[in-house]
Amino acid sequence: MLRSCGDAIDALAAAQDALKIATAIVATSSDEKRLRHHCIALAHHGMGNALTDLGHAPEALKAYGIARPLFAATGDEEMVAVIDRRIGIVHFNQMQFGTAATELKAAIEAFRRMRLNLEEAETVNYHARVLAALAECDVARVELGYAEAVLRPLGSELRNRELDATRSYIESLDKRS
Repeated sequence: MLRSCGDAIDALAAAQDALKIATAIVATSSDEKRLRHHCIALAHHGMGNALTDLGHAPEALKAYGIARPLFAATGDEEMVAVIDRRIGIVHFNQMQFGTAATELKAAIEAFRRMRLNLEEAETVNYHARVLAALAECDVARVELGYAEAVLRPLGSELRNRELDATRSYIESLDKRS
């Protein structure tokens, strides 16, 4: 996550610059469609991330909506799953928990199929938050336990903060029940 609104604005500007560069590459590329789709998809992914960090959910979803089919057209299954996760996070932030659960579940299944354990565990962590919001705190704790078993041994401060935030969120919702 970005630290400030200024960082998010800088990231959005960088993504917009990347889109301009991608468009220029497209105009001169002999490798045409695949390269074009991938470059443009990466730029829209970056814009979606920056817009998410700025709290502009509709615009973020639009950017992700452009990126996803382009990544699919290039056969980049990992980035399709990353986009699904990001869309799930946006819906979670908008308190659209059913849609968030669907998107995150699709990402989890894709990462599992590709055997990308870290990506899967990071996504399971977000899915645990959604389950807690849907009053499924016991299942959320099980999912969090899995995510912690995979991610905590890595010693990443950022990942550990995300796990701690999920644990606190589950506990806060479970106390209300």
